[in-house]
This record gives sequence, C-alpha cells and structure tokens, in this order.
Amino acid sequence: MLKGAIKHYPWLAKFLMLIGLFILSESLFSLIGLYLAELLVPASHILDNIGSINSGLALEPDTPMVHALEVYQFCTSLGRFGLLTFAFLWLIGESAGSFLQLRKSPSLQQLIWVFPLMISAAVVIGAVNEWNQGLTLPETLSGLEKQMRQMEEQAKGMTDAFLGTTTIGGLLINIFLIGIVAAVTEELFFRGLVQGIFHRWTGKAHAGIWIAAFLFSFIHMQFYGFFPRLLLGALLGYICYWSGSLWTAMAGHFINNTAAVILYFLVSNGSVEQDPTETGTWVQALVFLPVLAIFIWQFRRHGARLDDGV
Repeated sequence: MLKGAIKHYPWLAKFLMLIGLFILSESLFSLIGLYLAELLVPASHILDNIGSINSGLALEPDTPMVHALEVYQFCTSLGRFGLLTFAFLWLIGESAGSFLQLRKSPSLQQLIWVFPLMISAAVVIGAVNEWNQGLTLPETLSGLEKQMRQMEEQAKGMTDAFLGTTTIGGLLINIFLIGIVAAVTEELFFRGLVQGIFHRWTGKAHAGIWIAAFLFSFIHMQFYGFFPRLLLGALLGYICYWSGSLWTAMAGHFINNTAAVILYFLVSNGSVEQDPTETGTWVQALVFLPVLAIFIWQFRRHGARLDDGV
C-alpha cells in the first residue's frame, strides 16, 4: 500500500525523506548486526565490548571479535545501502531496473577495459591520497585536527584488523564482504539511487555524479581520505553514466576493493614488502595520467551513449 506514496513529492522532499530513512536504517541494522554477531560469534562478547571498540580498542586479525564485526558489517552494508535503496524506490514508485540502470548489461569490451582503467586510476588517486594525508588545519582548529587524526588512526586500526588476515578463509571472507557486498550495495545506493536522484532533480548528469561522489566520501567520515574517495566516487559515477549501466560501476568498485584486499593479504603473509597503506607519488601519477586517459577513451568508445542533460 506504500508503493508510490511519495511519488509526487518534489525532489527536495524526497531527498530529505531519504536522509531520515538512512539514519533510521543505520540505527536499525546496527542493532540487528550487533545481536546477530553476538548470536553467531558468542566468544566475541561484542555487546559487552562495543563501547571499547568505539573508544579505540586495539583489534587483532582472525579473532572472534573481528569475526563478529564481519557479521556486523555485512548486516549494516546490506541494510542501510542495499535494502534501503529498493525500499525507497518502492516509496517513490520507480522501477529498480530502470532507475538504477540495471537493465542494460555491459558489453564484454567494457568489462575488459574497466580493469586497467581502475588499476591506473588507483595510482593517480594514490598521489591525491598522499597530498590529502599531509593536510593540516589552522592553529585555531588544532583540537579538531587532533580529533580527526585520532578517528583516522582508529579507522586504520579497524582496517588492519579486517584485512590483516593470514588465512585463505579470511581472504575469501574479505573478498566477499569488501569486494562484493560493499561494492554492490554502495553502488546501488550512491551511483544508482543518489546519483539518479540528483541527475533528475538538477537535469544535469555532472551534478548528479559529483554530488553523489561527495556524499559517498563524506559518509565515510575520514577527512584524511576525503579527496581520493571523492575522485573514486566521481570516476565510478562517470563509468556508470558513460556505459548506461550500473553493472560496470559495480565491476569497477569490485576491482578497486578486491585489489586492496589481496594486496593486504600478500603483505600480511610476507609475499610482498610494500605497505598497502603507502601512497603513490606525483611522478607516478603524472606517468599514469595519460595512460588513464587512454583507458577512459577506450572505455567510452566501447560504451558510447548520448550525452544528454549534461
């Protein structure tokens, strides 16, 4: 009975409704994730320790607590991004296949070109990450900067605990959670739903792409990784727009995330020496920038579409 309930609302009202539903779903699926994690991994005692985790408790890979957090992440990713996307489309009376651009299957050539495109982009974005990490705030905001640095270190500790596994089973779980679940659900929400909303609201594809990319980066709450994530979101947005298919953006996001997961695994096992948290240099970026441009040109050539409403 709620199908199309807000179909005729203006886009501003729809977006404000989406914000409210996102906050609600974040709270709801966080609770579901915590209790499900406690049920499936009782040795973690996650309900008793969640406060300590939020306060910066050090975590070790391949422990019950990390396994419980994996269950928690699965629930929150699936709920606040995936399920919310389809529920909201139901409320605005839109077809998921059409609105999210899921009906068009990417060509084999597009899928082939998206791989080197994402790998070369990672080098360029890595240089931006190096610059972003070195940003400092004015002395008057030193307290805020200290707090943001602490949040960054806490996020890094969580990432190291998740990705620092040394087992094949742990690697496969990370590929599933980060390479597949996170990539698919985040693309559904940001490139599919949010980008689609702002494209229709403004009538401009570029506006939809960059606003969605901004929100994609902002929601991660990591200031010292904001700009590289902004560029990643924009690139995925253009991949979706140029191809006319969300599947290509999902493929690009999968490649980006899975490459990071595998690199962390190789470092943890001593197979490679390079720290995956190390960033690229501007020299590398300048070398790879024309390479990236060629891959983008090839991708667009195999996925040409009318550039209407840009």
